[in-house]
Amino acid sequence: MRLYTVVLVMILTLTLLVNIANASENSRELTLSYAAPASDWQSEALPIGNGRIGGMVFGGVRQEHIALNEDTLWSGEPKDWDNPDAKAWLPKVRQAIFESDFAKATELCKKLQGPFNQSYQPLGDLWIDFGHGDEAQEYRRQLDLMTGISEIRYCVEGTTYRRTSFVSFPDKVMVVHLECDKPKGLEFAVRLDSKLHHETKCSGTANP
Repeated sequence: MRLYTVVLVMILTLTLLVNIANASENSRELTLSYAAPASDWQSEALPIGNGRIGGMVFGGVRQEHIALNEDTLWSGEPKDWDNPDAKAWLPKVRQAIFESDFAKATELCKKLQGPFNQSYQPLGDLWIDFGHGDEAQEYRRQLDLMTGISEIRYCVEGTTYRRTSFVSFPDKVMVVHLECDKPKGLEFAVRLDSKLHHETKCSGTANP
């Protein structure tokens, strides 16, 4: 069983490497593209993140919405959730697997679990309200799976707007870069919100 598992993992790894190598020749294969803003968090918003900080980018025209997550934010507090009886059930799980009784093994695995633990909590929401209208042309929303960069591009009344969002791993920050091809054409307000008890602060300086 262990040998089969190792061989299977090696095959899957080689297959993944080959697929990545082939796809890198054509970046379109690793880009998710949409022609309208997301209306649903789970199936349409585009994810950005660095393994600790995450965001789901909706890409609205007049209002951008990025749902925020941070992997240390849980309900309650740290606690020992180990199951001291788990080791007694492990041999029975293995025996059921060796006998190819996978349904029984699945049920026995439940005996290895500890009690219900704390729940993962959403951090909050970043909102960017723009001063232009919401009638956009040439709208495009995409996520580059090779770089993890989300981009939204559209035109409103002859002006082209572009938003680039990503989360830096080394710098541990989320970046939202706003651009337009009209001098002094960017007008927006930024706000943070959360369903948790919170306080919003602004720090740093802005370039004139």
